[in-house]
Amino acid sequence: AFGWPATHGVAGAQSHYTIGNNTDAYDDRTSTVTGTGSGDNSERAFGDTGLIFNDPFNTDVTATGTNGSIFAAVTNLFYWANIIHDVTYQYGFDEASGNFQVNNYGNGGVDGDSVRSEAQDGSGTCNANFSTPSDGGRGRMQMYVCGTRDGDFDNGVIAHEYGHGISNRLTGGAGNAGCLNRFTHPEQMGEGWSDFYGLLLTMEVGDSRTDSRGIGTWLVGQGPNGAGIRPTPYSTDFGVNGTTYSALPSSVVPHGVG
Repeated sequence: AFGWPATHGVAGAQSHYTIGNNTDAYDDRTSTVTGTGSGDNSERAFGDTGLIFNDPFNTDVTATGTNGSIFAAVTNLFYWANIIHDVTYQYGFDEASGNFQVNNYGNGGVDGDSVRSEAQDGSGTCNANFSTPSDGGRGRMQMYVCGTRDGDFDNGVIAHEYGHGISNRLTGGAGNAGCLNRFTHPEQMGEGWSDFYGLLLTMEVGDSRTDSRGIGTWLVGQGPNGAGIRPTPYSTDFGVNGTTYSALPSSVVPHGVG
């Protein structure tokens, strides 16, 4: 109701940086240990008084003189974390259900748990992750670079990672975010559910259920029609995706199984 860059319950922007009620997005290239890092304004993207974020973007984050397009990456991560928050709010992932907000505006749940959205995180490569403490603890989304590509520009991967935060808090309840721990329940559906969010939120007009949709195609340097990182692309066409439950015994946990 008060806009993304605000936590104080007053109409209008509280900040002109990529921080707000739902997420704090920032450059985390200096982080070399999983779970560390915190944002400050020097690490966040800046929008002018009109909240126009217009940082240069190069598809090759190793290109000379581009600073890795880091602030474009931070902006895209901020945008998508907020979009996913807003869309899923309409379908029940609200304050009382344990969503991620600094200020819950008296609508239930525990305050103080916006997502730390970490762009070009220095603790890994060619992957991404989302850690989910119980309601009141801040989620952490770590996006990585893979060669010349930046996961912060793979919108399906962003939605996938945030999807773990959603399913972790909804499945066992907001106070039991470890319910889907894959090490004790390896045949859980978190990976598949997260892919669903990625596919749903990146649909385009004209898409069909029989289309071939890959996950992580941008991150690993494939074109939009690439096979992606799963054993098969997603499609209702069995000629494209013939996977059935009979494939589970030989599938890799967790990504192949999910």
